[in-house]
Amino acid sequence: LDENTDSVLDKRLRDYRLPEEQAIIPMLFITPTIVNDGRQLIISSQGLSFMTDYDIDSNMSYKPLPQSVEFSRLFAAQDAQNLCYTSALRMNATFPYITPITALPSKPVVEAMDAGLLDNFGLETAVKYVYTFRKWLEENTGRIIIIQIRDQFKRAKITDNSPHNVMQSF
Repeated sequence: LDENTDSVLDKRLRDYRLPEEQAIIPMLFITPTIVNDGRQLIISSQGLSFMTDYDIDSNMSYKPLPQSVEFSRLFAAQDAQNLCYTSALRMNATFPYITPITALPSKPVVEAMDAGLLDNFGLETAVKYVYTFRKWLEENTGRIIIIQIRDQFKRAKITDNSPHNVMQSF
């Protein structure tokens, strides 16, 4: 990746903090899946603890476990903001048999894998972010556009000659 991008992403998470805060570049967070327990691992140069909590009714008598874990807090003792950006991207895109699961420096070891296990297109994460800042967004923006980039065209309809199983599609 570094070779193919002329090392433009050869930076640490901390290198993006100020440009993101000043809105020079868009804020980006990466959300691989924690294999151990099926939660999202939220990686960002910014604090995103608000993405780890549920918005629950105050009348509820219990608080569910967070569905996400903030990387910077979990690995604060390991200097989380020193993580290579390309390492975070690779952690987010592990494909079985091609690139292995990432083992992170914790006890027990946290294993991270492709974000697509939980939220293949990032829509759930995007909606949660928009919902969290809905009041500010309503007051300060005209609209929100969500762009979905796919690796192939979405098929509009199924035809009679469409493959019926995985082997037929091969």
